[in-house]
Amino acid sequence: MNSSGSHPTSIPNPVYPRASGEKRLLNFFIDFTVCSALTLGLEVGAHLFASSFNAIWSGAFLATWSPLALVLIAFTYYFVMELLARRTLGKILTNTLVESIEGTKPSLAQINIRTLARFIPFELFTFLGPTGEGLHDALSNTRVVDTSKPAVFFKSKECSSPKINPAEGKPIPIRRG
Repeated sequence: MNSSGSHPTSIPNPVYPRASGEKRLLNFFIDFTVCSALTLGLEVGAHLFASSFNAIWSGAFLATWSPLALVLIAFTYYFVMELLARRTLGKILTNTLVESIEGTKPSLAQINIRTLARFIPFELFTFLGPTGEGLHDALSNTRVVDTSKPAVFFKSKECSSPKINPAEGKPIPIRRG
């Protein structure tokens, strides 16, 4: 109880529905384009720098380091953006964000696992399952939610982390009484 003798009011905890497969796919294409553009810019800069020394060395440098550069840029991009903002450029444009399965901001460990899991071969195809959940979501206990859709609010502590129906990505209604 507070000083007025009534129970304290809790801040509502919004629970957003899972982002659709279409939005997740659009996120991927936008983020892949951003990472590719950053890598291309790095490659052009590296080529200009390396070609001033030796044209043969420049070609060998790019052939060797381009794939590694893309991986490093993608890792840094996803890790930093999701850690600081819970969103990448793709998620900003589609009004989606990353959250833990409890509906809170993901931890540093969750973001790290999520980012590393993106590089598992064929991980992209894990979205084809019935829930639309990617392997990087499942391994890190995170989900991507659609903030443009109406949220369900839970006021009591016992309802702040409702169970989510994985097929629909919506909270399971809680019956009282």
